[in-house]
Amino acid sequence: MAEVLRRAGANEAGIDALAEEILGAAFRQLRRATGLAWVRQDVRQVRGGAVDALQIDFNHLALRVPLQLFRCANTGQIWPRNILGVFPGVPRADLRDVTSNELATDSRVGRPRQEWLDGEVFKNGLWAEEHSAQLSPQENNRIQNLFKEGIRNILSSTTTLELGIDIGGLNGVLMGNIPPGKANYLQRAGRAGRRADGSSVVFGYARSTPYERDVFLRFGDYLTQSLRKPLVFLDRAEIALRHLSALLLGDFFQRIYRAGQATGAMDAFGTVGKFYRQPIVDYWERNIAKPATMLCPLSWSLPTEPWVPSSAIQLSLAELFVHFLEGTKTTTSELNARARVLTAGTPVAQDVSENWSELIESLAQRFRAGLQQWLDDYTELLQRWMQITPESETARPMANAIYHQMRTYYELTVIETLADSLFLPRYGFPIGLSRLRVAIPDARNADRVREEDQFRLQRSSMLALREYVPGSEVLVGNRVVTSHGLLKHWTGNDVTNANMGLRGWFIRDLPTGQFRYSTVAMPDAPAHFHPLAVESGQMLFARHGFTSAAWDPPRFGSDSERVGSVSCFTTAFAEDADAVERTPSFGGIVDLDAAYRAGGEILLLNEGDSQCGFAVCLKCGYAESEVLPNQQLRMNLPRGFEYHTSLFSARNRGPCWDPDEAPVLRNQRLAARQVSNLLLFDLSHWLSNTTIASLNVAFTLAQALRLVGCKLLQIDAREVAILDQFSSPVQPQGCALVLYDAVAGGSGHVREIMMFEREWFEATYLYLSVQTNRGVYDEREAFRRLLTSDIVRPDGDVPLRPREVHALLQALLAQDSLPPASPSPPVLDRKSMIARARGRKLA
Repeated sequence: MAEVLRRAGANEAGIDALAEEILGAAFRQLRRATGLAWVRQDVRQVRGGAVDALQIDFNHLALRVPLQLFRCANTGQIWPRNILGVFPGVPRADLRDVTSNELATDSRVGRPRQEWLDGEVFKNGLWAEEHSAQLSPQENNRIQNLFKEGIRNILSSTTTLELGIDIGGLNGVLMGNIPPGKANYLQRAGRAGRRADGSSVVFGYARSTPYERDVFLRFGDYLTQSLRKPLVFLDRAEIALRHLSALLLGDFFQRIYRAGQATGAMDAFGTVGKFYRQPIVDYWERNIAKPATMLCPLSWSLPTEPWVPSSAIQLSLAELFVHFLEGTKTTTSELNARARVLTAGTPVAQDVSENWSELIESLAQRFRAGLQQWLDDYTELLQRWMQITPESETARPMANAIYHQMRTYYELTVIETLADSLFLPRYGFPIGLSRLRVAIPDARNADRVREEDQFRLQRSSMLALREYVPGSEVLVGNRVVTSHGLLKHWTGNDVTNANMGLRGWFIRDLPTGQFRYSTVAMPDAPAHFHPLAVESGQMLFARHGFTSAAWDPPRFGSDSERVGSVSCFTTAFAEDADAVERTPSFGGIVDLDAAYRAGGEILLLNEGDSQCGFAVCLKCGYAESEVLPNQQLRMNLPRGFEYHTSLFSARNRGPCWDPDEAPVLRNQRLAARQVSNLLLFDLSHWLSNTTIASLNVAFTLAQALRLVGCKLLQIDAREVAILDQFSSPVQPQGCALVLYDAVAGGSGHVREIMMFEREWFEATYLYLSVQTNRGVYDEREAFRRLLTSDIVRPDGDVPLRPREVHALLQALLAQDSLPPASPSPPVLDRKSMIARARGRKLA
C-alpha cells in the first residue's frame, strides 16, 4: 500500500496515516456492500469489547481467465492486475502489459503454459474429501459413496479405511507417513490394485523422524519382516475374574429392576452415590438458610429370595449386593453353572468348580475394596460440609464449593468406578472418553445454539488433554474447530449450578519431579520433598469434555494448534504400600529392585502455554491459558477473558459477566487419569536422576526392555508403554524406569513379562549385543533395533543411548555369566519360555 501511494504522488510524511484511512474506507465499503456472497459480516470479540469483522467465504469464490496479463520487467513474474506497476513482495516492481501470444513463445514460461493448457492430467478436475472417525457415520457414508461413484476422486483418510471397507479400482495410495508395522502397511497399500482394470501405484512418504528415515533406508528389511501372529490370552486370571464379577453384578441388577424398566449401558448400575445410598446436599442459594442433607428415594424393587434379609429396606444396594453374593456360594446355584461356561479354559475355571465359596468371598472383598476410596473421600467431603457454620462470612461460597465436588463424586457411575478399581472389565464401555462439542448458531434461528451433528470429536481423556484443551485448533472435515472452554454438563446445555468436573490439589518436588495429589484437600508434602523447591497448585478434571463457542463456528482452513504441553506422573508406588508387590534383587540381579502395582494410577496435567494453568469462567465454561501464576479474581486475567461472550450465545452480545462479578477459577491445571498395571525398576544404585544423560540411559533401557518383553509375549510393542517419569520412590535422587499396560485398566502383559525375570534381561542384553564385521560394537545397528514410531519427543529428539545401556546390562548381569553376543536378535519362543518361567515359580 505504501509503495502504491508513493507512486501516486502522496506526501511521504503522511503515507502511513493515508494508508490506514484508505484501508478503513475499503473495509466500510465492504460492510455496506450487498450481494457479495463471498463476504461474511459479523461481530468479533476483542479485548475491550466487540468490533465489526469480515471473513472471506472461499466456498463462494470462483476462478476465471484473466482479462489482461502483466509481466515485471525486473523479475519476470506474471500478474493479472497492475496498480501503478506495483505488486506485493517486490519493492522495485515494474509491471508492463504482455499478450498471451508473447507468453506462449517465451523461453521461460511458454512450455509450462502449453503443458497446463494441453496436458491430459490437467483436463481432469480434482475434488478431494476427508474420511475420518471424527465425522459422523452418515457423513462418512456420503463421502464414501461419492468416492465410489467417481464424483470425488481423491479421498484423504485416517485408518477408518484400513479395515472393513471395500473400494475397488483405486489408481493409487499415498501414505502420509510410514505405518508402524508391516501389517498396517500392507492393509493400507492393499486398497489399490484390487481389481484387474489397470496398473496402480503405492507411495509412502517418509517423514524426517529417525524411525521413518530408517525404514526408508532399509525398506526391504521392513517388508520382509515376519507378521506377528494374532494371540488370544485365556491364561490371564485377572481378566477372567473381572468378567466373572460383571456376570454376578449384572445378574444382581436383573433381579432388582422393576419389570419393563429400561436404561442405557452406562446407567444400568446407576451412580455410586445412589448405590451406596449416601446423603446428598443441595446448592445454597442467596438469602436462605443452609439446606439440610437428604436421601434419594429407593428406585429398585426387593425380590422375595432367600438371600434378601429382613432389614433389606434399610440397606444400600452395595450392602444388598454383598448379601446376594453370600446367597450364591452353593455350587448347585444356577449362577455357578453359568460361571463354569464363562471361565472355561481360564485359570479361574478350577476355583469355579472346586472352590466356589472361597472365590465368591474373595470377590466380595475385592468389591468392598474397589469402592472404599470413593466412600472415604465422599464421607470426608460430607463432614467438611456439615462443619460449616452459617455465621461465617465465607460459609456460603465454601459450602457451594464442597457441594460441587460432592455432586461430581455422587454422579460417578458404578461401572466407571468399579472398572477403575479393576473389579469390572473396562473395555466395551465408554469410560475415560472426552469429547469436543461443536456449537453453531441454528440455521433457522440465528439467536439459538445447536450442536453440529456432522462431527464426532471424541478421544480418550489422555489424548483429549493434548488436543482439545481451550485454545486448541482441531482440523476435521476441511474445517478448523477451535476449542474455547469446558462443558458444564454432558448434554452440552447451559445447566444452572452445574460444574465442569472434579477439582483437585497437588504438590510436587521440582528437583525430582515426584508428585502427590488429592481431590479432598491439599496433600501434605512428604519429608523427602525439598522444602524450598515444592510447587503446589490446583487442577481440574474436565469430566464432561470441552466445547467450541457458538459465536466462533467451524471455518474452512488447514491450520491446527495444540495448547500447552502434557506432563505425566504416577503415585502408584508412593502411596498405599500394601497394594505394591516389591521384589528385591529381581531375577537374582543384585541392586535391582522391582515393584509391581495392579490398578495403579497414571495422571496427566496440561498446564497451558505459560505453565500457569487456565482461567475458567464458572458461568459458561469459557477458558484461556493463564500468563501469570497465583492470580485471584479479576487480577491480570488473560487477554480478552474479562470481556468474553458466553459460549452459549450465538452472537457477540456483550460480556458474560456483570461488572461486579468475578465467577472464575484461576490457574487451574487441566488433568486426566488412567488406571493400569505398572512395573517399576529402581536404578538408584546405578543411575542418578540429576543429569540428562542418566535419564536418557533409563529411557533407552526402558525401550529395550519393552521391545524384548513384547517379543517374548509375541505381542505388538504398542501394548506396553513407557512412563516418562524417572524418579525413584525410595531414593529422591535416584533413577527409575516404569513400564505399564497401554490398555486402560490393564491387560496383564506387564505382569506376564515379569515372569521371565533374569531371562528377560539376558534376552535384552543379547538384543543389543551387535558387532560390526571388524568385531567392534555396532552402535548404529543397536540404535536401529530400538527405533519405533512412538518414542519421538515433541521436539523431535530421540534420546537413545544403546552403548551405555549395553554396558549397564553387562554390569547388572555380571559379565562373566553372560551368554555370548549374538549377531542378530535372539529367537524368542514364548511357549517354551513361559512354561519354563512358570515351572520355576511352581518349584
